[in-house]
Amino acid sequence: MGWLRHDADRPLVAAALAHGAALLLVLHAAVQGTPAPLAAAFVGMASWWSSNTVAHVHIHCPLFRSAGISRAFSLYLTAVTGIPQGLWRRRHLRHHAGAHIDGPPPQGIGAADALEVAILAALWGSFALLAPRLALAVYGPGMAVGLGLCALQGRYEHSGSPVGVDYHGRLYNALWFNDGYHVAHHLWPGAHWSMLPARLPAATGRGAPVSAWPPVLRWIEAGRPLSARSRRAAVRA
Repeated sequence: MGWLRHDADRPLVAAALAHGAALLLVLHAAVQGTPAPLAAAFVGMASWWSSNTVAHVHIHCPLFRSAGISRAFSLYLTAVTGIPQGLWRRRHLRHHAGAHIDGPPPQGIGAADALEVAILAALWGSFALLAPRLALAVYGPGMAVGLGLCALQGRYEHSGSPVGVDYHGRLYNALWFNDGYHVAHHLWPGAHWSMLPARLPAATGRGAPVSAWPPVLRWIEAGRPLSARSRRAAVRA
C-alpha cells in the first residue's frame, strides 16, 4: 500500500525535503559570506513555491495515508515555509467557501496551532539570538519577499473572475503541479492535482478564462478584459 495516497505525489515529498536541505545550505552559506540579497531571494522564492505547490496540494489532498504522518509533515512545512499550516489551511478553505479572506481571522485556535507558532517562535528566536545578521539581512527580508509573492499569486489567480483564471503553459504546470488549471481546481477542489487537466473541457464549458501569463506576471495584462486574452498565447511552453 505504501505511505502515500497517490504515487504521483512522490515528487512533492521529494521537493519538500529538498527545500529543507537547500534552506539549511543557503543559510549556512549566508553565515559564511554569501551575499545576503541572494540568500534572501532564495528564502522568499522557495517559501512562495512550496506554499503554492506542496503545501497547497497537502491542504486539499493530504499526501499521506496516516493522519499522524500528515500532521507531522504539516509541522515540517510550517518550519521550512515559515507559515503556520493549520492557520493557513483554514484561511484558504474560507477562500474556497467564498468568505472574504481579509475578514476576521479564523476562530478556535487550538493546541496544534500553538505548536506551529511555538516552532516558528523557536526558529526566529534562534536566528535573533545566535545569528542576528542572518535574521535581519536574510531571513526577515526573504520571508517578506515570499509573503509578497504569495499575495501577488493569490490576487492574480482571481483577477476579475470569482472562479479563477487559468494558465496552460506546459513548463509552469510541470513545475507548479498543474496549479495553472485554477478554474478546474475551484470547481472541483477535492480533485487530485494530476487529474485537473482532464477536467479542462468541463471547466472551459463553464466559461473558464485563460491568461497568457502565469499569476505572478499577470499584472502585465491587468485591466484588459478576460475575454480579450489570448488562449493561443496561454498554451505556449
